[in-house]
Amino acid sequence: MAMTFKLISLILIIIYGGLSMFACAMAIKESRESIFPNLLMITGSIAILLASITQFKSGSNMLYILLLGLISIHVAAVIHGYKLFNKLNLKHHILRGCISLIILICYYVGYFS
Repeated sequence: MAMTFKLISLILIIIYGGLSMFACAMAIKESRESIFPNLLMITGSIAILLASITQFKSGSNMLYILLLGLISIHVAAVIHGYKLFNKLNLKHHILRGCISLIILICYYVGYFS
């Protein structure tokens, strides 16, 4: 059962981290914004990918790195929203929060149960 949650968390993290990096690359390419939120999102994406891959291979405790990476992505998304639209898209951030919560739960159950 734990292996199933490990694989689910790994797949979700790769998809979520990859899409976040892709969004940053597109924003940088279009030069619509300052570089800080893009760097913050890329750093958060790398952190969650590192946490998933390292945990999957070595079994070390990377839950805090995962949490820090997810928080960084969320902060960068809020900054992006304010810079692009001058407002907070609540539905977007609730969806991001739900996805992050699912990732954290699967990660925790997969590695700590």
